[in-house]
Amino acid sequence: MMKTRHNLIFVILLMFFVLMMITPDILIPATISGIRLWGLKVAPGLIMGMIFIECFNYYIPADYTYGTFLVILSSLLCGFPAGALNCIKYQKNYNNNEWLTYIMPYCNISSPGFVINYIYYNYLSDNFNIFCYLLCVYLPTILLIIYEYVRNRTAAKCIRDSKRYIKSAQYMDFFTILNNSIDKMLTSVLKLGGYIIIFSCVCAYIQYFSHMIYMPYINWIVCGFMEITNGIYFASAIKSHLVKILLISAINAFGGLSTLMQTYSVIKDNVGVCIDIKKYIFQKIKLTICTILVTYLVITISSEK
Repeated sequence: MMKTRHNLIFVILLMFFVLMMITPDILIPATISGIRLWGLKVAPGLIMGMIFIECFNYYIPADYTYGTFLVILSSLLCGFPAGALNCIKYQKNYNNNEWLTYIMPYCNISSPGFVINYIYYNYLSDNFNIFCYLLCVYLPTILLIIYEYVRNRTAAKCIRDSKRYIKSAQYMDFFTILNNSIDKMLTSVLKLGGYIIIFSCVCAYIQYFSHMIYMPYINWIVCGFMEITNGIYFASAIKSHLVKILLISAINAFGGLSTLMQTYSVIKDNVGVCIDIKKYIFQKIKLTICTILVTYLVITISSEK
């Protein structure tokens, strides 16, 4: 079984390599597009977020309830994959940390800067009020966090009652912490660039072959599942305003396979643990469904006014 899987992966990689060599007209523009996306859209907002999280978790307030609230807030503001890293690093400092594993996928979403600058002003500003759209993006996350808080009553009680149980760590001055944060940030951000370029190229080939077989709607489904920015770009071509807003919101909530790989890589490199991928995807599906429902209700209510 293992040998069969090994051979299958080898054949797929060989076929993809040959395809890249004979189609430089697709490969090179897609690579450049991925580099631009990483350098102009992702890295500028992520660099300070990654540095901040490393320093923030060292100086987090001693009160667990107050600290948990700050971790959730900072995770939502930093966006993925820094949001997931923030939750995982914080939970490792505590004995009672089960609840944070349930809400981590909900906190690992697009930052307000990405939502406003990339999604809203590029694709939705003519169809939707910005405050209504921010409500569609972040209200489902808040609702699911509250739901997990109520459902996991044992973990919730630990949050209310627990004191600070930090694992013993050697004291470091701020400049040492900052230097370590920059080192980890550079490794993580460069690796994220590699993932973004890879998925940008894969989406370019999907787009090319879908047009060859006259099935362009495959772009909306496959690319939306694989990579958030390309999926949103293809979904923006839909003529129906309602369907376009719902699909873009769903793609943004799920995040795509690229975001999953980036999150997995960052957490494994910086924390040394592996997330449960099946559980993560299940939680993301819940967030996607909740986002579609909330977005539909907001659109319906706003259109009646």
